[in-house]
Amino acid sequence: MTATAVNINAHFFEVLQNNTHPTFTLYDDDPVAGSYAPYCMINSFELSCEVADYVKFNVEFM
Repeated sequence: MTATAVNINAHFFEVLQNNTHPTFTLYDDDPVAGSYAPYCMINSFELSCEVADYVKFNVEFM
């Protein structure tokens, strides 16, 4: 029996309890005409991971 090295990266997701939430600018990377959606905030976020499958996420923006 041999030991297997495992690397673990931890990511913490927090909810701010104030009125100054961080915002994002979503954009479409198109060489003809780009479109931007400034001041987007995450409304819901789901993260799932299964053994022998890809990590999947679902995000809803406001």
